[in-house]
Amino acid sequence: MLGFINATKYYRAADGLQIVLHNTTLLVQKGQRVGILAQSGSGKSTVIGLLGGVKQLDDGVSVREDSTSWPIGFTGMFHPNMSANANLKILAQLKGFDAVELCAFCQSFAELSDVEFYAPINTFSAGMRAKLGFALSMAIPFDFYLADEVLGAGNEAFRAKCDAALSLRLAQSGLILMSRSPRLTLKYCEQHGVLRDGKIIMCDSHEEACYLFEHD
Repeated sequence: MLGFINATKYYRAADGLQIVLHNTTLLVQKGQRVGILAQSGSGKSTVIGLLGGVKQLDDGVSVREDSTSWPIGFTGMFHPNMSANANLKILAQLKGFDAVELCAFCQSFAELSDVEFYAPINTFSAGMRAKLGFALSMAIPFDFYLADEVLGAGNEAFRAKCDAALSLRLAQSGLILMSRSPRLTLKYCEQHGVLRDGKIIMCDSHEEACYLFEHD
């Protein structure tokens, strides 16, 4: 199970408190795929950070009983002055995975040449970094995958490959997707909700979630 109970999270801003969550509960069972529609600036990334354990609630209880990914496609863990190979070896050690297998998978999936794979990350284009980030997300199995809008990278052909890889992972794992795109939540999720006024409101259908989202 993953989520939080009676959760409150806020930030102090120049014009007062910015409330992301206020005494709200979200509990997702293993294997469930949940899409939460949220407007820009409402705190999508903060909620993903709370679920992933990199941010802390101001009040309430966090629930993380299963292994949870970083946001799909996240590249912030890569040290820019180190090569893709060196970065992945360190991450493999931290996660307890075979470094050779992880590096081989990511290089192949991201379609990086040997020259590119052994070059510093800061020489990569944005597209190359995005492909490597998605490859790493698909290389490691988790009970839950977290997504903050991003569910693919690259051109149409590469996005199709991303979609196929994610579908394989989601056959065995759950997903929590925070997005402002009803099209994405409909495609990937079976249960639907809305982040609105500090509350996560779970709905009976995608249509109901879209109505609440569009009439915020």
